[in-house]
Amino acid sequence: MEQKIIKSNILLPFLEASYREEYTEYARKNLRASDAGAACDEGEKCEREIFYDLTCPEKKSLLSTGSLTLFDDGRLHEQDIRRRLRLILRSPERELSDDEIGARGKIDNMVDFRKLDMAAIKEILRDHVEGELGDPILEIKSLNEFQYQLFAASGKISQSYVDQVQYYLYLSKIKWALILIKNRNSSGAEKGSLPYLEFIILPDEKRQAEIRAGLKTVKECAFAGVIPPRPFLRESSKCSYCRFRASICWGADVVRTIEVKPDATIEAPAQEILESAVLLYNTTNRQIKDLEKQADEARAVIERFFKATGKGELIVENVKATYIQIEKTRMDKGLLLSELGPAKFAVISEPVRKLIEKAIEDRQMDAGLYDRAKIKEPGTTQLRVLELKTTTERVTRGLTTTPVAAPVPASAKVKKIRKRKAK
Repeated sequence: MEQKIIKSNILLPFLEASYREEYTEYARKNLRASDAGAACDEGEKCEREIFYDLTCPEKKSLLSTGSLTLFDDGRLHEQDIRRRLRLILRSPERELSDDEIGARGKIDNMVDFRKLDMAAIKEILRDHVEGELGDPILEIKSLNEFQYQLFAASGKISQSYVDQVQYYLYLSKIKWALILIKNRNSSGAEKGSLPYLEFIILPDEKRQAEIRAGLKTVKECAFAGVIPPRPFLRESSKCSYCRFRASICWGADVVRTIEVKPDATIEAPAQEILESAVLLYNTTNRQIKDLEKQADEARAVIERFFKATGKGELIVENVKATYIQIEKTRMDKGLLLSELGPAKFAVISEPVRKLIEKAIEDRQMDAGLYDRAKIKEPGTTQLRVLELKTTTERVTRGLTTTPVAAPVPASAKVKKIRKRKAK
């Protein structure tokens, strides 16, 4: 049955306008508690972004509508968590300030300690907190599926989250804090489990001192007009989602692209054939990806069998599967460096980029210098055909493969008719 539907774009512009109207940012006049991690070289932002935000906020570029939607979803998750914990929460969004540095912070909530299982909590914190515990700070975060599963597997969280809470603990003089992390993709959690992670964060005086020193340095740079070095490469995810990337930070450095010149010796295909080829390539490519996914799932099952049984060989019909461990060899780079010296080691050392990235990470080198030193030359050509996804279309369509049935043998009557026709 043919579906009588027409893809439209009637209400979507109104939704996009609504998100953009709500995205009203003021020119900040002070540092924020969320800058704590960046000031200590551990955050999701860099010192350079904070510098631009303090000195020239008007050069910020608007984020994409998709990003604005993501931020709005995060606020909705926080509101839902507060609603569900409303009976044990108090003091919502408590303001804090560090007058010496000029930094401000806003606690999401405080938890009413008297309404918790006090005996169990005291037992957990017995060796960590002296005296009365008091009400803890509550910090609420929501993450995508990848980040959430990373935190769940490692039992650790982003250092920038820890630094933000550490700064809250310093400003409030509170003895402990809780951080609650929700998976935005609830279906990604294990079956039957809540899509949440919870951690206790205790004061760390050494780290708090490092945070304050870092924030003070960033502020002094802003007032002196000293731009911090770029700590991330242009192609990094950190720079890709920065609001100052194109307008001022990397904007002056134009990326040189190589133009493809037409070849007069090659005849262009007809338009009908070209369009058919593009659609066929795209469909086939998606089928290949679907088959690769099925192959990965099958491989996981087979590997689980070998790991569980300890066997190294499996034969199914005429197919043989083997499972062996290949010996891996690596170089002792420290030994090579000490024996050859820096100059010769740099020549034979394969991961030169890693050494450069380490120098950038240690603030010994500006990422812009590496970017300017790169020389781009024509290389091999590559064909890519992808479906365009507009801001109004967020649906990924998958292809399913239908098994082909084996041919049915012809009956004796059919064979006689075929012979007669052949004569």
